[in-house]
Amino acid sequence: MKKKTLSLALALAVCLGLTVPAFAANPATLTDGGISVTLSDVLFEEDVTIHFNDYGEEYDETVHIYRTPEVEKYAVTATNNGKPIQSYSYGTNSWQLTLENGVWTAKDSTGIDDGTDGTDTEPWATGSSWDILDELNWHSTYFTDSLTYTSIRILDEGREEYIGFFTVAGDQPMAASKPEDPTDPAPADPGDSAYQVSGWAKDRVALAVEAGLAPEGLGSDYRVDITRAQFAAVSVKLYEAMSGGKAPAVSENPFTDTEDPVILQAADLGFVSGVGGGKFDPDALVNREQAAVMLASVYTKLGGEIPAVEATTFGDDGEISGWARNAVAFMNSKEIVTGIGDNNFGPKGGASIEQALLISLKMFETLK
Repeated sequence: MKKKTLSLALALAVCLGLTVPAFAANPATLTDGGISVTLSDVLFEEDVTIHFNDYGEEYDETVHIYRTPEVEKYAVTATNNGKPIQSYSYGTNSWQLTLENGVWTAKDSTGIDDGTDGTDTEPWATGSSWDILDELNWHSTYFTDSLTYTSIRILDEGREEYIGFFTVAGDQPMAASKPEDPTDPAPADPGDSAYQVSGWAKDRVALAVEAGLAPEGLGSDYRVDITRAQFAAVSVKLYEAMSGGKAPAVSENPFTDTEDPVILQAADLGFVSGVGGGKFDPDALVNREQAAVMLASVYTKLGGEIPAVEATTFGDDGEISGWARNAVAFMNSKEIVTGIGDNNFGPKGGASIEQALLISLKMFETLK
């Protein structure tokens, strides 16, 4: 069965399990039609464009890939519309993945391809698992000095539905290896005389730009206070830099006062929310406690945990909003968003664009 005939209609994204220094494996549930499949161990997900040489036919395709531990040791649990699968078969294919001139190339397909291996005429009971270690362990290590891309197909023969999904073993993001798109606008250069950056911040802002943390739309004066729209864009850039993948595009817009796609991405990921009445208020300024909460939201989206506290150690703890207190305490403990002097945090004080880039860089360096 050729790879391009497999179903790619996958749903339900899984959060990245972030630990230091590696990703943690978590279950991921995929749905396609009526079939739901749970993989027991997924490190993270990413969309990667791959050039396929499929039995002599060559084509490019962007594929949603589930990244698994180096040796694929995971179980599959499946149901069809919440009911046991009546009788099933499965098949797998593997391709050797190499990075050639900045392009991931898949070739030399091998594997179980006839749909007969793994067939079980007994019903797949709800909650039962298919341990595919024996079938897939050799796929993970079949190709040396390269990654192995494996497609897996499960067919419910009784209801004539099937699901297809794709895995690559390893914890280094493939998307981060792609060449730069020459059509992408170049990020701002704080060393350029057209940009105004405080002398004390210039070197660190340059590092933030180099790390890909500076979005478009920040303007030319980095010394001014940052807006909600701009900080939303910074949070998305930070998420992409820490995860190694692109934030997913969003089609639905919950706001009536903005159509900025980056704001919609930040809202969909849980980094920002509206101000009420269906509005986002993109031009409003961000204060320090709001900045701490947005950064904490990026961290928890990546699988991190923010401990609950009854109070911070700051003298102005009473001025910190209850919904922000945990984030402020955590970000201060990591020396990412610290006090303003005299043991005060200044929760309602503003944050400049350059300060937002510096705390984003600090989080990238400290918690990645």
